[in-house]
Amino acid sequence: APLEGATLAGSNLKSAIDEALAGRVVFADYQRFAPAFNAPVAYYVAPVGDGDKVIGAIAAQLNPGLLTDLVQGGDVSAVLGKGGDSFVIGEDGLFRSEVRGMKESPDKLFRKLSEAGVSDVKIQRAKREGTAVPNLGLAKESLEIIRQEKTGFGQFPGYDGEPVFATFLPVNIDGVKWTLISRREVADALAPLASLRRGYLLTGLLVLVAFTIAAGLLARTFVQPIRHLGDAAVGGRGQVVRLVHHQQAEAGEQARVAHGGVVGDDR
Repeated sequence: APLEGATLAGSNLKSAIDEALAGRVVFADYQRFAPAFNAPVAYYVAPVGDGDKVIGAIAAQLNPGLLTDLVQGGDVSAVLGKGGDSFVIGEDGLFRSEVRGMKESPDKLFRKLSEAGVSDVKIQRAKREGTAVPNLGLAKESLEIIRQEKTGFGQFPGYDGEPVFATFLPVNIDGVKWTLISRREVADALAPLASLRRGYLLTGLLVLVAFTIAAGLLARTFVQPIRHLGDAAVGGRGQVVRLVHHQQAEAGEQARVAHGGVVGDDR
């Protein structure tokens, strides 16, 4: 695809390439990308140099599925209960990783979203595309709490309308601001109190400590591989996308994009 052509115009990849050609390493947040069948993708893009001269850019693509695996690795239900979940949202409040309900019981999720007042347009788009990224997000009330507190633990409505206990931590990846959230439904978390009422204070404390520790570990677990992806882009290693910019190339031949491997053009 030509660098200045219609395919890349207005995309996060094009803007990231422009910055990389100026000598900067860039992490481009998720955006729908037409050549990827309009799926949301993020990129790490780094300049490629020949001595002191920047001759091109190299990009590593990050799909939501990879981020979801990093955030939800292992058995989420064993840690956060049957209604528990861990996910990432962007500054706009929309999901950057898949939510558990979308993978396990989408029909139930869509029904609960509708009951919670989520617009039918958003629900139908998520249903049609088979993903919550970036079609759905947190309720406005919950998002306001997170924006005010930045980091914390609290109880508020979940994305599906169910009241939840949640721990939230800010994550900054080269200027892109996300929030990592681990949640557990209140009903599920407090279920043991039916038979152990006297232990409710200890239970609450343990829930708080467990959420805080788990969220901190999750933050390190999923941020480090993303940074390694960026390091690979800078070093030119791994399964990446390479876009080579030739100063002497004819118009329309300035760049080539290939997915799934390293592509070179040594003319």
